[in-house]
Amino acid sequence: MKKGKQFYEDLTPEQQVAWQEEVKHLKRKNGLFTRKIFVDWIMQMEHDSVFEFLTRSFIWYNSIMGYDYWYSVAIAPTKRERTEKLEALSKVLAKIWYYGNWKCETANERVMQMLMEELGLYPFKDEDEMIEKTAVDEDLYVKAKASVPLK
Repeated sequence: MKKGKQFYEDLTPEQQVAWQEEVKHLKRKNGLFTRKIFVDWIMQMEHDSVFEFLTRSFIWYNSIMGYDYWYSVAIAPTKRERTEKLEALSKVLAKIWYYGNWKCETANERVMQMLMEELGLYPFKDEDEMIEKTAVDEDLYVKAKASVPLK
């Protein structure tokens, strides 16, 4: 469970602006909340997921952006999740390159090598350095083994 503020911070800047516009046009039927009190309450409340945060924030079917837009936001990985996956991907790629004695041959590979060098994930002076810098969560290997068959 995370506070609404954390889920809000996981939205892209464009999504944050859209969320603010939705809340600005929100009309509370019972009149118990001003918009400011409502927003403060949503931000402090704990939610299980971005989906729950968004559904508690406003009524999707009456929203400006529409249900489909907010549903796509709710099911997409958060910035944090996406960053974690990209970091894991970079580390696994670095392992593959190390053990495969990789050399770039195309313009795209040159860009990849430049980015990996900037991240400090290529080249390595020895295997110990590579192992230290490319450690990823072992659960990823377990999950991959269960969901992706080897060819």
